[in-house]
Amino acid sequence: MPICPLILGAAAHDTAASFDDLFTIYLVATTGVGGLLALAIVAACLRRRGASVAPAGKDDAPRLELAYVVVLAAVAAVLLALTFRAENGEDALAHSPDLRVTVTASQWRWRFTYPSGRVVQGPAPVLTVPAGQVVEFVLRSRDVVHSMWIPDQRFKRYAYPDRTNRFDLTFGRLGTEIGLCAQFCGIDHDQMRFTVHVVSPDDFARWMAAGDAA
Repeated sequence: MPICPLILGAAAHDTAASFDDLFTIYLVATTGVGGLLALAIVAACLRRRGASVAPAGKDDAPRLELAYVVVLAAVAAVLLALTFRAENGEDALAHSPDLRVTVTASQWRWRFTYPSGRVVQGPAPVLTVPAGQVVEFVLRSRDVVHSMWIPDQRFKRYAYPDRTNRFDLTFGRLGTEIGLCAQFCGIDHDQMRFTVHVVSPDDFARWMAAGDAA
């Protein structure tokens, strides 16, 4: 996964790409710093092997100690900045989303309502969305606390009965993804799933125009 999209600015609300890039950066940084520390420990052990003199005092290498402290602080600062950037991109709402879908969670069903008035609902409904466009979700629960989790999008949001959660997602590739409730909500919690069908914008327009006949 390329690192550049996160540093330069990934596509708006493409949470999967942003968090995949962030994971790659953390992995590279952790591996690099860990490898350098391991090499330093091995080098110190080899250098002191068989030595008969007492080890050097704590003030003998202040510049080296200061250098690795500065390096570690710089790495931590960069990781923190990139993490905040990814989180802020996830939380931001577009002024004019391409599509707005109202999601109502309940024991143990999902209900998806589209701007045209079309409703898709059931214990295992299909959420159809256009690829590459910003989709705003308006999420709420009718009863207890649920959560809407789409693993492929690296994204989860809670559904509350007393307030509304709004968030934007951009689905980057065509295909099928799995969604589910990740908050225990009762006896049939494990059956509270849905399928995300990501189609091209043209196919989505035709699907919307077809209405309930589709």
